[in-house]
Amino acid sequence: MKSKLILCCNQNNDLFRVLSENKIEVERFSRSKEAVDAAGTGDGVMILADGYPETTTPLDAAIFEMAAQKKLRLYVEYPSSLPDPNDLRVPSASCRPRGPRLGHGRRAGRLVDLTVHELNSIW
Repeated sequence: MKSKLILCCNQNNDLFRVLSENKIEVERFSRSKEAVDAAGTGDGVMILADGYPETTTPLDAAIFEMAAQKKLRLYVEYPSSLPDPNDLRVPSASCRPRGPRLGHGRRAGRLVDLTVHELNSIW
């Protein structure tokens, strides 16, 4: 079964418009709870910051709990708060010493050193 991509944003959001204009299948909701409720197990949910940079994206802990229960791939842009990773029981902290390959053409490509210190992610 193919995973869905679900966005929580206003209808004028630039990412939503680009995806829609390029015929990429995406569902859009105005409220984060609606987006997470509509998602199936393993779906991708992006809660986007419509008020950036003036306001953060408001969320409560229940959204993160529901996302964890459904094993959603959750991306939250400019969140007002984040849960304690220990409460979700799936924290991962690391230091990533390598970055993406950059270059042009079939053979081009060089590895760029990039270190992201204290990268915390929830898998």
